[in-house]
Amino acid sequence: MKRYADIKPYVRPSNIVVGDTVFVKRDDNKTKSEMPYDPKCHTLVGKKGSMLTAEAENGVQVTRNSSFFKKVRSSENTPVYNKTAPDKAEPQNNEETTDVVESEAATRTRTKTAEQTG
Repeated sequence: MKRYADIKPYVRPSNIVVGDTVFVKRDDNKTKSEMPYDPKCHTLVGKKGSMLTAEAENGVQVTRNSSFFKKVRSSENTPVYNKTAPDKAEPQNNEETTDVVESEAATRTRTKTAEQTG
């Protein structure tokens, strides 16, 4: 059965390792206004196949399938986007843009007529 389940296209290995900080999915008895994950962070203390054991700060351990855990992003892993100005300056008025578009259209027209006559 495991071999059959492993060949499914949506199956992927868990990227959570022991020592990671994780959120644990809540039970089904939550309301719409609550988040699906418990806001308290847990630390992963054990892993056996897809079964993970996490411990809260108060010492309570929770053992669930890996699909019930979500890894907490650290500030080190968050991508930083560079918001620099583009290399080329944009034209300030519409006349320059119109001239460029018209010259490109004229060039394409000349190329097509040359191909048809040649």
